Amino acid sequence: MSNPTLPRGLAWSALVLLLGAARLCAGLQADQLLLLVNANVPESLEVADFYVKARRLPEGRILALDVPFSDEMEFDQYERQVVPAVRKYLREKRLTEQVRCLVSVYGLPLRIKNRVNTAADVQEQAALRQELMRVVGQIQQAVEDLEGEVRSGDAAFRPVSINTLEALGTRANTAFARLAELAGADADEKVTAARQRALFTALRRLSGAAGVAQLYANPAVQPAGSDGRRQAQQLQAEVEKVRAELAVLADRRFDAESRGAARALIRDAMGLFELAAILRGHIAYFETKQTMSALDNELPLLWWDLYPRSQNLPNPLHYAFRGQTQPTLMVMRLDAPQAQTVRQMILDSLQAERDGLAGQVVIDSRNIPNEPGKPQGFGGYDQSLRNLSALLRARSKLKVTFDDAPEVLPAGSAKDVAVYCGWYSLRNYIPACTFSKGAVGFHVASYEMVSLRAAQEKGWAAGLINDGVVATIGPVWEPYLHAFPPADDFFPLLMTGQLTLAEVYWRVNPLVSWMQTAIGDPLYRPYAKDPPLQVTDLPARLQRGPGRAATRPATTQSLP
Repeated sequence: MSNPTLPRGLAWSALVLLLGAARLCAGLQADQLLLLVNANVPESLEVADFYVKARRLPEGRILALDVPFSDEMEFDQYERQVVPAVRKYLREKRLTEQVRCLVSVYGLPLRIKNRVNTAADVQEQAALRQELMRVVGQIQQAVEDLEGEVRSGDAAFRPVSINTLEALGTRANTAFARLAELAGADADEKVTAARQRALFTALRRLSGAAGVAQLYANPAVQPAGSDGRRQAQQLQAEVEKVRAELAVLADRRFDAESRGAARALIRDAMGLFELAAILRGHIAYFETKQTMSALDNELPLLWWDLYPRSQNLPNPLHYAFRGQTQPTLMVMRLDAPQAQTVRQMILDSLQAERDGLAGQVVIDSRNIPNEPGKPQGFGGYDQSLRNLSALLRARSKLKVTFDDAPEVLPAGSAKDVAVYCGWYSLRNYIPACTFSKGAVGFHVASYEMVSLRAAQEKGWAAGLINDGVVATIGPVWEPYLHAFPPADDFFPLLMTGQLTLAEVYWRVNPLVSWMQTAIGDPLYRPYAKDPPLQVTDLPARLQRGPGRAATRPATTQSLP
């Protein structure tokens, strides 16, 4: 099926889901989770079983995947052994609408490696580029023919001459609308009939049977009589059958034969615009540059069939997201250097949720000025730490330890720490804090979750977890600074106690198909009992749902 970022051709054949506005209340429930375990690691299933009992998940919420027990997996393994298996399970269990959050459990890889093309892949991509050029040429000819029909009835009609695929879609829509007006306004029945035939001929070429079926969905333009209604229903049934076949083929996008079959179906039933869109999608599928990603940052796009895999995409669940999207899942991870540590993290989370998370907040800034007009530098993130400190001191009763020295806090600096955020010590964990049970914290630095179990691992994710933190965030490779949730977004939302950990993270995590991973019980609400902040204490941007919030400038600077 088509990439959501690609032009969909005619307006009436576009099938897009709009992301609804989110509410600031804990909506994620235990029956909306699916746990993913490694079929080759017994401890993976054991941890999942422990969590299912602890959180009282319904039966059938564990899926075992045949993946390696290592920090990374091949791109092709993800495509063949993860995406089809998870989709199939959710469909067979009738959970496609129910499950909102996937949970990666101890034993699953952290990272998907860059795509590597075979010689056959390179050859197919080259052939697809040639075919796309031919299809765009056919679209251009069909649009020009349609515009010629319009000019025959409207000498003043002057279409633009831009021939990009996007522009051709706009030109087609404009010509269709004008030709429909002319067909309805002419008193000569023969002229009207000729224009209607021209309109439907162009519609069939450009949008296929799907476009005609969409048009026939309007009773005003259906063929007259019972035969006309039967014809419209039959056409719609044929289109639905094709869509069902395409959905099956989409689960095998890794297979050349399936990709070819999908293109053939679209060519016959969906028209030239949809064919051009899937050709673009298949061409992009073979891109290899910067296609590495965190498993947990790729899985949110489980239901997306074709999308750009190079670099990253905006997170559709982010509070400031605006635009069109496909269904997007939350993903969290129950993981640690040792399986027993994961069990303890679950128990500590439950206890802190029941009793209330107690302890101080430690914020380790670097005193980097936030230069006016330059929001995309280190000063921008450092300002988010200063903002967090100021907000908590003004609006909460929490004890706040704020350090703005350039150096990272030394070992043993703070005790009874419930919340920690700071930077910057690259892959060199420093045990600055003694953490309360149920503590939440992350360190802003590159590569801090390239591994959890490597010998003598020194990353901050593993270090924080080993020292008692139950929820953290970290990149599995170089993420660049703009991949981190701003401190003054993540922690204030969490401190209202109204959202689960998963909902907080996915509301403020900027990117998908990239490097960031969040570890922790997705249902954890550390401040559910005694929230230090109220919703009205939050900045206005955090009180609004996606599509209505003010956007924050991206901080794209690379970490040193």
